[in-house]
Amino acid sequence: MQRFRWQLRTKEMDDSLVFNEPGDRTQSAPRAVFARARKKTFPHADYRFLVRAAISVARAVASVHASNCVIGDINHSGILISDRAEATLIDADSFQIIEGSQHYLCRVGVPEYTPPELQGKKLGEVVRTVDHDAFGLAVIIFQLLCMGRHPFSGAYSSGEMLIERAIREYRFVYSKRRSAGMSPPPGSVDFGMFPTDVRESFEAAFSPSTKRPSAEHWVRVLTSLESSLLRCSAHELHFFPNGALHVHGAKWKSITAWCFPSSSD
Repeated sequence: MQRFRWQLRTKEMDDSLVFNEPGDRTQSAPRAVFARARKKTFPHADYRFLVRAAISVARAVASVHASNCVIGDINHSGILISDRAEATLIDADSFQIIEGSQHYLCRVGVPEYTPPELQGKKLGEVVRTVDHDAFGLAVIIFQLLCMGRHPFSGAYSSGEMLIERAIREYRFVYSKRRSAGMSPPPGSVDFGMFPTDVRESFEAAFSPSTKRPSAEHWVRVLTSLESSLLRCSAHELHFFPNGALHVHGAKWKSITAWCFPSSSD
């Protein structure tokens, strides 16, 4: 279901973007992503909730792009998640709008969601593209599916590695295609448990040599992932991608047991 309606009036920038507020209870995206906050805010959520939230975020971003606008400053704090796993975009006043010769650029950005080619740039002087948005969207989706982990955060053998630098150097920690010189943090989801189309979409989003998957692409891939989820026979809140338990069973069960405690725990 589409979560918002909006009107575009670039000639009168006082109210260029108007969103409907959702009718049900919402929380910022981090409260849906991180286990401790989610267990308090969405106590009955299971892994399907995270996948559905990711689908809804992708749909919302696709709707903005279909209106020939670019979000620009796409990050976790600009998204609200409802208790039905539906996403609402906020902070629309920073969206990039171009009408003819008039350019209303997005002048801000969060480094952890800024693509490599824009790291360190003066964002107020850059015309953003949907491909730039695609990087930040992929980071949001990764955090939702991997329960809070950032795709460029990990252990670096030669000292400290800031996320901004890791992004700039294309060090996707979970990549199976190229060495990032980093390893995932302890307790991370095993990247290999995801279906091939999910893994390849992340590889494309974080690779230096490929076009990033669009928001519409993510809707299709994530909808397929949702349909593949199976329920654990031992815990009613534990769901997993089809085939994951055969190879990654013990690790996946330990992660889901912490992130989604059952009613009997």
